Amino acid sequence: MTAFIKNNFMIIGYIILVCAFSSGIFMLNQGDYSRSILPFSSSFDLNIHVESYVSHFTMRDDFLSPLHFSYISSHNFLLYIYALVTSIFSDEFSITIYTVLMKVLILTSLYILLLSLSGKFEANYKKQMLFIIASFPFLASSNMALASSLYQEQLLLILVPALITTLLYDTKTGIYSCFFFTAAIATLKSQFFYIPLIMIAFFIVYSRQNLKLKISLMLLALSFGIVAILLTRGTTNLNSYHSTYYGAYLYNSISQKEKPDGVDDFCIGVDAWGNRFDENKGIVSTDIKDNCIKDAEKSKFSDAILYYIKNPVDFIMLPFSESVKPFMGEDYFHMDYNYKLIVNQNNIFGKLTEFKDALFDRIRFPALVLMLLASIAFRKRKIAGSLFVISFFGVTQLYISFLGEGYRDLNKHLSGMNICFDMLLYVVTIKAVYLAIGITKGRIQKPAEDRV
Repeated sequence: MTAFIKNNFMIIGYIILVCAFSSGIFMLNQGDYSRSILPFSSSFDLNIHVESYVSHFTMRDDFLSPLHFSYISSHNFLLYIYALVTSIFSDEFSITIYTVLMKVLILTSLYILLLSLSGKFEANYKKQMLFIIASFPFLASSNMALASSLYQEQLLLILVPALITTLLYDTKTGIYSCFFFTAAIATLKSQFFYIPLIMIAFFIVYSRQNLKLKISLMLLALSFGIVAILLTRGTTNLNSYHSTYYGAYLYNSISQKEKPDGVDDFCIGVDAWGNRFDENKGIVSTDIKDNCIKDAEKSKFSDAILYYIKNPVDFIMLPFSESVKPFMGEDYFHMDYNYKLIVNQNNIFGKLTEFKDALFDRIRFPALVLMLLASIAFRKRKIAGSLFVISFFGVTQLYISFLGEGYRDLNKHLSGMNICFDMLLYVVTIKAVYLAIGITKGRIQKPAEDRV
């Protein structure tokens, strides 16, 4: 233990400083926490909008069964286990302590990925300095706030680097570890269910050893994701309504195209609670209330899918639509462009978010597309497979998120895409440094031997 601390002293100090100085940053609860805490929480005030930081809440004396979760998610079950363990010592769930744990795990998973990419799994001060520099994008308030929340997406910051790490080890242990992290992401949230399909494509193109085992495990992970969606209660009708009337039909209306047959004109662009979409403000209140979702309760995801099948070019060009561009940044907002979700970011972490948005706001999606194409074109490089998974997942997140709920809370739903872009920056930065070192020393490795 003494040797470990000595060898990683700089990293340990770095993680402590990040946790300490980012402690005041958090993300507002928009009523979604109830999905994650209901079976073990007796503090129902967390089920409504919270405008200030809640450091803890009281847990039930007797936990309800995990079957009481209305939203089936790996995040919720892991949170349940964490709450169960902490209940041995206290009747209060400390969000502050949980947040510190999340940040430690995020930075640790990134550090392990760097050590794996370096080709030799041992620490030295040069690698630690590189880690500190390369991990800067993850310190932005957008990520620190997500880590300080109880939203399911927070675990992507841990699971994605962990998944990429497993791809570097084509062993039985690596394969089963890959299955575990893929299944965890597939069941994390409905918009991530399809990642096993990306992994199947990865194995077919980049890693064909033990292919039958790999595909079988990925199909099993996919079935877990589908079952989690089927067992989730209470959100399906809302999502299908938003997918059509606040997504496909609204996008069609903004594009000034002829509306599909049987669509209620009045409800296009009206969400389930009667708020109407506004291109300049994001949303405006009305007195419609929930009348539209009652009238359009038969709207289905298949209606939105059918619309996009009939208009494939419109769907492909969706990321470049003027109506979608305001949702691309990392300074997350809830519906109204001015209703910011991240609190207490007037600091270096907030400046990082501002800097990233100023530099990457319009190029995140195109960069992910270009990297996806490059990873296919240069697929013989071992790093290409990892970049393929990251960029493919990031690109599809925009389309899946829009298909899932249209413009409704699209900005936060794109956190998956933004995290993938940060992962892309991280891996490419590490690769560029090692490539530069190889050039400087005049010993660039052959592609077949390249670990990073």
